[in-house]
Amino acid sequence: MAEKSAPRSRWIAALALLALLAAGSAPATPPAAVAEGLVQAPAARHWWRLSQEQAAVTALAFGPPGKEAIWYASDSAGLFVSRDHGKQWQSMGKELTGKRVSSLAVDPDDSSTLYVGVLKEGVFRSSDAGLSWRAVSEGLGNPHVYALAFAPQGRKRLYAGTYQGVYVRAEGEARWRKISSDAAGENVRTLAFDPRHPETLYAGSYSTGLHRSERAGSAWQTLSKALPSVSIFDIAVDPGDSKTLYVTLFDVGVYRTTDGGASWSLRQDGVLTVDVISLAVNPRDPRELFLGTGEGVYVSANRGDSWSELSAGLPDDAGVLRLKFHPGGRKLYAATLKGLYVLEEPE
Repeated sequence: MAEKSAPRSRWIAALALLALLAAGSAPATPPAAVAEGLVQAPAARHWWRLSQEQAAVTALAFGPPGKEAIWYASDSAGLFVSRDHGKQWQSMGKELTGKRVSSLAVDPDDSSTLYVGVLKEGVFRSSDAGLSWRAVSEGLGNPHVYALAFAPQGRKRLYAGTYQGVYVRAEGEARWRKISSDAAGENVRTLAFDPRHPETLYAGSYSTGLHRSERAGSAWQTLSKALPSVSIFDIAVDPGDSKTLYVTLFDVGVYRTTDGGASWSLRQDGVLTVDVISLAVNPRDPRELFLGTGEGVYVSANRGDSWSELSAGLPDDAGVLRLKFHPGGRKLYAATLKGLYVLEEPE
């Protein structure tokens, strides 16, 4: 299928923002009754803007199950939190004003403890739900931090993807430790754990491809030798099948493996752009896959075999930098160049 003509210069600038973070209309928020579930949602899937403005959202995180907190970082407006499903937002962390926040992580066992990755400055920690922050970067070889991820199931370890590789900081430790080998590369932009095997960690590099450790970082294997590019932008692991993974290769497309990375196949049927970046698998139905692109969102009901557009409610050229499901899997959120959006499902 022929590709749609796209404003390439704008989306390339968007990728520069995501990769380096260097650098209106009134908010289309849903009626309160819809947000509270008191009236019927729209007849079809539709995106609603939750953020207060249309600035680029560079990081997104949620409180643990049972907590309603939604956190996002804006490239121009700072750090925000909502505890009422996005109807009201509070600006947090004056110490972070003007900093380039690239990633957010909330402690799954203590929702008042948060971490942010900041380009050129390392990692900052808050123990009072974002009111105050202090640097916790000792041991990091390079202050360029692109990704943060907590180990699942109460393992009390925080992992960081940085320009010099993957680092870990365990509870009670004052320093970060590098755990990626030279083979696992550098320039690590994304991290993902296998939901079925919580000691299995994937690291996606923009310069050396996809790598896997089955022992929480103590040994690494390269899985991208059969891919046409080593520029990994996002990783998604099928929650029901550990051998099925998806990656986005910018300017190339979406690839899937069903044999743990030994072979890969392009899954682009119906996607009208190669400007692909973010991925999310529906945790309640692993057959359903969502793809964020420079022009909007696509959805697949058959693990990527075919796609259809799902951008109603998103502005043109939204630039979907990240897609994340809220804990429990009932709500999908999109961090875009023009704000934070939530996908409303029909009743």
